[in-house]
Amino acid sequence: MLGLGNTIPSNATIPEPLILGVHGGADAAYSFRKLLTSYSGPCVRVKNDSGTELDIGFEQNYVDLTSIASHCGSGGGKISIWYDQSGNGRHASQTADVRMPLIFASGSHVQIDGGYSAARFTGSQRLLTPSAQLHSGFFYTTCVIRTNIAVGNEQIFSQDDAQSSPQVRIAQYLRTKSSSTAGRSVVFNLKAAAFGDDSTSISTESKMQISALLSGGFGSKTIETFDDSVTNGSTSVTGVPQTGSLAAAVGAAAGALSVANAFNGHIAEILFWGIDKSSDRVDIEADVDRYYQIT
Repeated sequence: MLGLGNTIPSNATIPEPLILGVHGGADAAYSFRKLLTSYSGPCVRVKNDSGTELDIGFEQNYVDLTSIASHCGSGGGKISIWYDQSGNGRHASQTADVRMPLIFASGSHVQIDGGYSAARFTGSQRLLTPSAQLHSGFFYTTCVIRTNIAVGNEQIFSQDDAQSSPQVRIAQYLRTKSSSTAGRSVVFNLKAAAFGDDSTSISTESKMQISALLSGGFGSKTIETFDDSVTNGSTSVTGVPQTGSLAAAVGAAAGALSVANAFNGHIAEILFWGIDKSSDRVDIEADVDRYYQIT
C-alpha cells in the first residue's frame, strides 16, 4: 500500500544532539531526518514529471516537504540521489528514470505510518553508491522500513558482486523465504555463506526497525540480528569476512547487471557503521525507535 500525506510527523523537529553527533563513525547514512548537525548538504535530489531535478534540503532538521511539493505540483517526484549524511560522500544515485524510487505521487508526499517520509520501491528500483570498502571485518547497521510482501527475496541495502566467481557478498538485508510467510528479517552473507534468522514473521502492516551486528575478533565472530530491538538470536562464524571496494545498493542487489532481489516497500532510513558498535547498539536503536515511534 502506498502511504501518502502532506504533513510532517509531530516529533520531526528533533532537538540536538542528532544521532550521528552522539554515535559517530558511520560509513554511510541515508534518511529524511537530519542526522548530523554539521552536515550542510541536501537530503535528496528529486526529479519531477517534467524531468527537472532539484536538490532538496532540510527545514528544522527534516526534509523540506514544502520545496518537494512546490517542485512536483500535482504530479509525481522520484529520487535521483539520496545523499549520504555520514560525510563520506557515498551518495546513492540513479540515472535511469524507471529505476528511481518515488518520494511524491499524485500531489502528495510518500510516507509510512506516523507520517514519516520514505522512499517507495516497487520491486524494480535501486540506487547505487560509488565503489568503496565499507567495513574491515566488523559492522553494524539498522534501517526503518515497511515491506509490502511477506514472501520473496528482498534486499534493502547490499554490497556484493553477483558477477564474480565465487560470488562476493558483503552484506544484505531483509530476505524473506520464497516458500513461507515466516521469513528472515536480516541476512548477512560472508563470502559464500549466509547467516540469518528464519523464524521471524515479517509484518507488512506497519513500519519496523531491523538491524544486525557483526562483532568479535578475527577468527571468532558473532552475527546477531534484531527486529524492533528484540534479538532474533546469534550465530558464531569463523574466518575473515569478505571485504572489498565494491558499489553498494539501496533497494536491490548491488552487483547484478540487472536489478535483482529488489525490495517492494518503503525505506525511511539506513544507517551503516563499518566498525564494532556492539557497545552502542542499544542506545542507537532506542534513538531510532523513539524518533519513529516504534514500540
